[in-house]
Amino acid sequence: MARPSAFAWPWPREFGLTLDVAGVSMHAFPLPRQLLGLDSFHGLSPEKIRRLHDVPEAALDVRLDPYRLRQMTAAPGPGRTA
Repeated sequence: MARPSAFAWPWPREFGLTLDVAGVSMHAFPLPRQLLGLDSFHGLSPEKIRRLHDVPEAALDVRLDPYRLRQMTAAPGPGRTA
């Protein structure tokens, strides 16, 4: 089953902020507290919502280091080769 790209997901439009960039409305990905307020979303199981909450919780607890993340190299996902 093909997955939509992150940019095609409706999350930014439904939960994120709308910004005006040079006269064009752009939808930003939801902030951590906004994601934590998400109790359900069509197509996501309760388990996936729980896992989704792990990321903003880590960011708010300062356990998610953006500098370290930028230094990491991409690794192939399960079932994929480099």
